[in-house]
Amino acid sequence: MTEKEQISTMLLENMQRSDLSVSEQAQGFQLMLDLGETETTIAEKTGFSKSTVRHRLNLAKLDQEMLTNREENKDFQLTLTDLYELEKVQDVEKRNEILKTAASSREIAWKAKQAVKEEKIKKNAQIVFEMLEEKGVKVAPKKAKEERWTGKWKEITNIDLSRWEDQTKINLQDTKDQLYYYQYYDRIYVVKKVIQKSKKKTEQEKKTEQEKKTEKIKENKRKITEILKRMRRERDDFIKELVSGKITIPKEVNVKETGWKIMINRITDGGSVAHMNAVYEFYGIEKVYEAKEEKERIEKEFAEISQEKQMLILLTRTAEPYEATDYYGHYKKGMKCLRDFYRLLQQMGFSFQSLEELKILNGTHELYTQETEDEH
Repeated sequence: MTEKEQISTMLLENMQRSDLSVSEQAQGFQLMLDLGETETTIAEKTGFSKSTVRHRLNLAKLDQEMLTNREENKDFQLTLTDLYELEKVQDVEKRNEILKTAASSREIAWKAKQAVKEEKIKKNAQIVFEMLEEKGVKVAPKKAKEERWTGKWKEITNIDLSRWEDQTKINLQDTKDQLYYYQYYDRIYVVKKVIQKSKKKTEQEKKTEQEKKTEKIKENKRKITEILKRMRRERDDFIKELVSGKITIPKEVNVKETGWKIMINRITDGGSVAHMNAVYEFYGIEKVYEAKEEKERIEKEFAEISQEKQMLILLTRTAEPYEATDYYGHYKKGMKCLRDFYRLLQQMGFSFQSLEELKILNGTHELYTQETEDEH
């Protein structure tokens, strides 16, 4: 045999060992591929299925030192199911970043799903940008995003990039006004400038300091609500993965006990016990009085899942206070239940997308009115 054939034979014999780790299998398959084998021939010679070979070759693209470290760390509890989720991320550098920063195997799966979502958002955003440019819509000045709550810009439409599937058209109002667009997290907003009528003295000039302060508090409350809505979408996505079984609830996480405590705390601090409307809302029904058949289907589906999953669905609405701030814009203690709920989700692999979200939960965000600013 030639030297190449000898190496290939040695590799093939080595791959038959039952004590090889997943990373060792991946490295072995990659060497065989480098020697001229294909996924098909590797599968035929080793007895592994083609899908297994493909999965292992994808693992071979990862940082092997980090992969081995995760395998050997018993506390990390690395699973193939979570690694398969990691494969769905197109950017290999991003895969390695997730592998390095995840605190557990479950968090790998969640971070991977978020990365796939981000890749979709980025891809869709580029398509939308090009379509809007063709329609004569211009990039909005920076102040448009900053002034979105001031009434100086009117929203024409917005596109949810994480769920945008119809990549053929964007419905815009027939208007002669110049339209502008900007991206805010996972959405693209199309707006137009509101023409302010000139007055001898503007309304802003007429306002007292207290009125200005009250308006600022209302504006900040709207911004906080917008951030919480974005967080809720991420939370819903994670719980849907749990309910569908794509992410398993760890045995060591006591959802019933912890979840019930959060519910009781919400009741005692002024919240109400969740009813089926919260379930309908979770599944995407807004007009509950107009969706009888859909409601019946949801009720049946809801009744068939475990109590843990039922509780998670209920908590995603009831754990969140009706408002995040009081009249003066202060952080409300009712946010503690939502913070506890996120801690429970983190035990199952959930992770936040930004520091801003943590600041909203713990009351340190600059949008909240500080106690020193309170003037009764």
